Amino acid sequence: MARPPAARSVSAARREATDEQMDWMRFAGEEQSIYYRRALYRTVRRGCVVQLSS
Repeated sequence: MARPPAARSVSAARREATDEQMDWMRFAGEEQSIYYRRALYRTVRRGCVVQLSS
């Protein structure tokens, strides 16, 4: 049941986000932001899995 540190991974991915993505986050409503964070977390986890497997 061990899980990667979500806060560190998400913050690192957010630093790498493009200006367009940051603008979309500011524009998005609360509900859309939740979906965006979920998708971002899935993307970060997928990237970590790829790094570990390589």
